[in-house]
Amino acid sequence: MTVGERFDVSLNVQQAGAQLVDGATTALDFDPAALQVVSITAGNALPITFQSTFNNTIGTLDYTAGTFFNFPAGTFTVATVTFSAGPVASTSSLDFHKVPTRQSDVTFGGASVLDGTTNGTVHVVTGQ
Repeated sequence: MTVGERFDVSLNVQQAGAQLVDGATTALDFDPAALQVVSITAGNALPITFQSTFNNTIGTLDYTAGTFFNFPAGTFTVATVTFSAGPVASTSSLDFHKVPTRQSDVTFGGASVLDGTTNGTVHVVTGQ
């Protein structure tokens, strides 16, 4: 990304196969010197948003959504986060927080069905 550019990151449940899902929690950590959250947009598969917060001062995002019927399976988008890159060239990881009290998880019937997470990295460069 270039300094000042806005871009979207999809928070997805991948390859759930036939496993039904009734909830997903994303606890994401990022470098606030490199990235700032602009907005969080809910996906369609889990239509009830229980939590949608971010803190651009400390670099955290917490999003929880679920459903009480029509449980999705397979691969689907939980939410889309719009970030703004910059204000200087740098690198930030996007790390799923995995321990309480901020714990990323995917659930069905009150039990975790999460098999793993994949972190990401964003490189912010000056314009060419």
